[in-house]
Amino acid sequence: VGDHPPITPVRAATPSQCGSGWALYEEVCRHFLATVSPDAEFREAEATFIVGDEVFSARSVHVTSQGWAGVARIHFEEEGSIDIANAGLHEGSVLEVSKVGLMHHLTTPPRHLTESALLELMDRHSIGTDASM
Repeated sequence: VGDHPPITPVRAATPSQCGSGWALYEEVCRHFLATVSPDAEFREAEATFIVGDEVFSARSVHVTSQGWAGVARIHFEEEGSIDIANAGLHEGSVLEVSKVGLMHHLTTPPRHLTESALLELMDRHSIGTDASM
């Protein structure tokens, strides 16, 4: 008939009160608290390097505040072994190339979509119902 209200905890409980349902109760509480928690924050940076005739790019993503993700126990993968945003680079910087190497890697599957990315794609392609949004 229509959208259902979200599942929210209505009172405090203890593990002894919930028995085998404690894990579910805890997850419902964590989810609810995450919805009213501050945003997770990231510092992202990208740099492009030109070495001879070749163009290379590097990217870094580092978590600066866990926000809601800390409450929900969600871990974000950081990207880049060096935090480019704090490397002191600016446009036109000249760097010395200290090492050149060739690495062999196998391809990897793409990362799973986050819930928000999935909902955005569903909305963009008009897939799903109001209840699934």
